[in-house]
Amino acid sequence: MSEEELKSKLIPCIKKLSADSVDYVKVELSKSIVPLCGIVSTDLMNDSLLPIIFGFIKDPNSEISLGVVKSFDYLSTRMTRELLEEKIIKPLLQQLGTDNWRNKCQIIEILRGFLVSQAYLTENALKVLFSLTDDKIDAVRLKVNQLIIDIVTKNSKEWCDQNVIPRIINMK
Repeated sequence: MSEEELKSKLIPCIKKLSADSVDYVKVELSKSIVPLCGIVSTDLMNDSLLPIIFGFIKDPNSEISLGVVKSFDYLSTRMTRELLEEKIIKPLLQQLGTDNWRNKCQIIEILRGFLVSQAYLTENALKVLFSLTDDKIDAVRLKVNQLIIDIVTKNSKEWCDQNVIPRIINMK
């Protein structure tokens, strides 16, 4: 399919499906939309697919947002750090407030690839992670503690002494 055919035929179908009232349709689309970014131009991705993807990430149905983020390794290579942080990492951190412990565990695993790097470890990210150390579910506490250990072991001692260790000391 040519770029023009994608733009005139496929993109309108994707937009229509993304607005479907049936969550199952959006869940399945969310799982397959990111790989499409690999076959379209950067302009078409930015103009047509990314707004849909960002909408899915913010969707209140966590199955829809997880469908997207489970496959965005490729997408993250085509996005700027700022766009990735603003449109993907921040919404995922917000979704850690869900009551669904399985989704929390999945989101923590997805964020692991980003949050072990100082580039994405903002004050807010650290605050959210440390708040999860008191979660009522053991699996969530275990996942977040493993992530905190990874953060400490993969970053410089000086940075950890300044940003992470004081939080650990101040924990209840």
